[in-house]
Amino acid sequence: MQEKKAKKNSWKIIQITIGLVIGALMISGSYSVNASTEPSPTQAHHLYIDGKFFATIDRKEVVEEIIAKKEEEFHKSKPGVKGSIVNELVYITEEVVNQSSRTTTTTSELAKQLDDTIVIKATVATIEIDHEPVLIFNNMTEAEEVLTQLKQSYADNEDITKLETLTASKLAEQLSVDETKISQITFDKDVQVKEIFIEPEEINTVDEATQYLKGETSNAKARDSKSTPPIQVQVEKITKKQEVIPFEEEIINDPKMLKGEERTVQKGKNGLREYVETTVEVNGKSVSTERSSEEILVSPKSKVTYRGTKVIPDRGTGSFVWPTNGGYISSFYGMRWGSMHKGIDIARPANRSIKAADNGRVRSAGWSSDGYGNRIIIDHQNGFVTLYAHLSSIDVSSGQIVQAGQVIGQMGSTGFSTGTHLHFEIHSNGKAVNPLDHLKR
Repeated sequence: MQEKKAKKNSWKIIQITIGLVIGALMISGSYSVNASTEPSPTQAHHLYIDGKFFATIDRKEVVEEIIAKKEEEFHKSKPGVKGSIVNELVYITEEVVNQSSRTTTTTSELAKQLDDTIVIKATVATIEIDHEPVLIFNNMTEAEEVLTQLKQSYADNEDITKLETLTASKLAEQLSVDETKISQITFDKDVQVKEIFIEPEEINTVDEATQYLKGETSNAKARDSKSTPPIQVQVEKITKKQEVIPFEEEIINDPKMLKGEERTVQKGKNGLREYVETTVEVNGKSVSTERSSEEILVSPKSKVTYRGTKVIPDRGTGSFVWPTNGGYISSFYGMRWGSMHKGIDIARPANRSIKAADNGRVRSAGWSSDGYGNRIIIDHQNGFVTLYAHLSSIDVSSGQIVQAGQVIGQMGSTGFSTGTHLHFEIHSNGKAVNPLDHLKR
């Protein structure tokens, strides 16, 4: 409907000239023709307004002057408002020979009749929301300014003016890491600015219309007052981001390793991923976030660890292995220098590693003040206890379960010792026994 009105943006004058021939004059019955005495013809203008006959006049300029005056009065009464005649004016021009038969309307009568008939309406701009006019402005520029200000409420003007016509994927290619650009600013409803003709009404200012559309006031001169925003601004932003891809840990069970022991054969390394994050904000509030265009820049490298599954029983077998790597007995079990030597001394082994003689649990491991120096005592949970003395270092701790042949320390000469050797004892049910009766070599 408004498009049809828009076509009537200015009043139209259609002129039709009728060449008066003899046949037409005879039909009218108003004139007689004598070819030899016919006077020079003059023109009469029949004015039709909106399809209906209005008046017959001598000069069209008279109508134009009256309309121009009426428009001038409209503009004086409504400064800044553009006004246009919405009536359709059509002239049918007739050439008349017999002046006495003419009947024309006087200028004063014409002015009065035109004043009552001609309608001047304001040519204004409207913001339509879902095809319904909501706000009215003096001109299209003010209406567009309102929509611009509304968008600027949720995005910087610089971002708006720099909006590119590229697709989001093409725009993302231009971004640096952690850089954000606005890819689109839209409204959640169909919003259009159109020029319409209306009877002069209250016209909205840019500021009050912007406040109304933001829902900050319900006092705007709108056709429907609301306290909630009639439209919402949707801003789509894209950001290029990178994130660390944590490495995974691969555990491989090894039945040859003791339970509780681990050995890393490949160190883990984090990877790096790049992606585009698209965020949609509605009136400044984030409503959705999506990721796209993911690319692996650096692949992660898994950490590979071997984990022992072998279970060591803390109960001994009753059969004891030689506690050193070779060596010879430098002092036997029994009386020595007038006192009882409760164990054997082993010296000069192939290396200085000391091994547990049987499965068991470490009862104590540390310094002894009774002359043993660094000492380890293992309870084999079957009535047997073994003792290892004069160590230079200890590799186990109290409470630890050890298995036969496991390295528990290094040979030394701590405590009351005349040289590097291992003092080794076996106790059965609380009494020292000769180790050689139980050891296997």
